[in-house]
Amino acid sequence: MESSNSGRQFVKSLHIPERIELSGFEAADDSVHMLEWMGRGSGFRQFVINDIEVELYSQNANAQLLSVNCKAKPNFETTMKVDENTQNGVVTRLFVKFPISLRVRTANTTIWRLDVEHSYQATNIDVPGEFQLRLNFAIIGNQIEA
Repeated sequence: MESSNSGRQFVKSLHIPERIELSGFEAADDSVHMLEWMGRGSGFRQFVINDIEVELYSQNANAQLLSVNCKAKPNFETTMKVDENTQNGVVTRLFVKFPISLRVRTANTTIWRLDVEHSYQATNIDVPGEFQLRLNFAIIGNQIEA
């Protein structure tokens, strides 16, 4: 992650040399330990943005993600089981939903604002070799920027 002199935050785009402006992701900083359960590391800003880019660019390879705003604290849901021997809880499933808004420039230079629910579902967290991570990218609203 990069910061500019104005204090704005950026991450590198998959479309080199572009970069993407970030805002609002501080809302998830206190949940990094839970985001790490997805097996993607602690640099969640970069992997979330790159996952969004992959989804967008698969639909329009010449588009460019310009900015991402995390509108609120991500929603977390977990499922646990209790180890009968130790009585300790073990997380078996994690669902994380990021409410975000995007600015995207299409190949014809139109800029769209998209409201998106971007989520991850990690299952079998507790079973070596059985872990699965699924991504869901749902556009729930869109508008052309004037």
